[in-house]
Amino acid sequence: MERLRGGDLDQALATGGPLSERAAAAVAHECLKVVATCHAAGVMHGDVKPANFMLREAFLAAPATSSSDGGEPHVVPTSTATIESLVKDGNRPPARWLAAVDFGCAQPLGRASLNRRTGTPVYMAPEVFQRDYGREADLWSAGVMLYQLLSGRFPFWRSLDDCRARSVDEVMRSVLGDPVPLSGGVWASKSAACVDLLAGLLDRDPGSRLTAADALEHPWFREQLGGSLSSNASSSTFSNSSDQSNILPMAGSHSHDGSYRPSSSSSSMMRSQHAFSQSPVAPACAWYAPGPSGMAVA
Repeated sequence: MERLRGGDLDQALATGGPLSERAAAAVAHECLKVVATCHAAGVMHGDVKPANFMLREAFLAAPATSSSDGGEPHVVPTSTATIESLVKDGNRPPARWLAAVDFGCAQPLGRASLNRRTGTPVYMAPEVFQRDYGREADLWSAGVMLYQLLSGRFPFWRSLDDCRARSVDEVMRSVLGDPVPLSGGVWASKSAACVDLLAGLLDRDPGSRLTAADALEHPWFREQLGGSLSSNASSSTFSNSSDQSNILPMAGSHSHDGSYRPSSSSSSMMRSQHAFSQSPVAPACAWYAPGPSGMAVA
C-alpha cells in the first residue's frame, strides 16, 4: 500500500492545537470532497474524523544535526504548523495532500435507511443514535470535525477525556438535545461565513442539513481559499491508483457483514495479523472497549 509519511490530523491537533480559518478550510475542503465522492458512488463513509485523514508527506523537515545522520533531514512530527505552512502567504496546498483511510464503518446506501450504530460516538449524528439515518450523518461528523479543527474542542465537551468520563446515555442525550455553542469565546473571532457553514453542517434535522456538494460550494471556502474550487466529486471514481484518488484503498476488500478478504498478493503474515482477517460481530470502529465509565471513545 501507499506509504503515508505525514501522520494523521488527530496527531496534528494533539501536537499543535487548533488551525486558522484558512488552514481549516483547506482541510475541510479535501475531506468534503472525499465524502462527496463516496456518496456519489453510493457509499457512506460512516466514520469521518481527523484520525481517518492522513497527510501523504511530512512537508516540514529539520536539518540533520550530525554527520551520523548521513545528511538526511529529520522528519518533523506532524502538527498544525505543518498544515499552516501549506497555506502560508496565500499558498494553496499541493493536490491530493490528504488521504482518507479506514473504511471499516462504510455501508452501501440504498432506498432503506440504515440502522446500525457504527462510528465514533463523539462524531456520530443524532439520527445514528436513533438508528434511522442515511448519508446526511457523514455531514454531521464532518461538522464536528471542523468544529474541532477550529476550536480544539468538541461541540458538547471541552475534550475527549471529558467525553470519555460520560456514560453512553449522557453522550447520546448531549448529541440529541444540547445546544451547539457557536457564539462567544473562540467563535467571536471567527468569520460569519465560517459559523454559517458550521451551523449548516451541525443541523439536527438531516433534511435541512447541508449536503456534501452544497457544503463544497459554501462561500467560506472561496473566501478563505480563493480561486476556482472544483467540487465536481460526482465525476470522481474509486481507484487503486494513487494518481487518481485521494481515497486510500485497503489491500483487499470488505464485505458488508464486516469481514475482510485480503488480496491474493497479501502475505500470509499480513493476512493473519489484519484486524479484519476474522469476521467481527460488528465493525471494529462501532463501539470501543468500555472503560470505568462504561464507554471509551477513540
